[in-house]
Amino acid sequence: SLNDAVQASLRLIGTQLASRKIELHLALDEALPDVEGHPRQMEQVLINLLANGRDAVEGQAEKKIWIATYKRDGQAVLEVRDSGCGIEAADVARVFDPFFTTKGAEQGTGLGLSISHAIVREHGGEIRCESRAGAGAVFRVELPLGSDLSEGVDR
Repeated sequence: SLNDAVQASLRLIGTQLASRKIELHLALDEALPDVEGHPRQMEQVLINLLANGRDAVEGQAEKKIWIATYKRDGQAVLEVRDSGCGIEAADVARVFDPFFTTKGAEQGTGLGLSISHAIVREHGGEIRCESRAGAGAVFRVELPLGSDLSEGVDR
């Protein structure tokens, strides 16, 4: 369950978000069918995305992160959106490259999104980034539904 992975991830990183006064908005589709995969790996993807969102909103007047799950085109979708500083257009294509980071060396290794990309691909899915400088970022994970679990209403 992607929703369970979201809740488990928030148990781990939620205190950090709250202590930094980051508003968290959840829109989880309770009827979302399960996906086939390793729950802890999906939690790792979420923690990486939430940590990046946390860092992106630091210093912004509006500190918000939105997490949504829904079904679309026969896939389970997980979306993490932030109100942060955004990503330069030239960098969006590189965000999943190993060791690529726009953060200082003391803030990260540039491996979180690369690892997340590998995990999602191993689960038969795709992860994409949409952003522009000054307008926040959206990371969208699309995963195939479990083999017997594709009923439900598309969004």
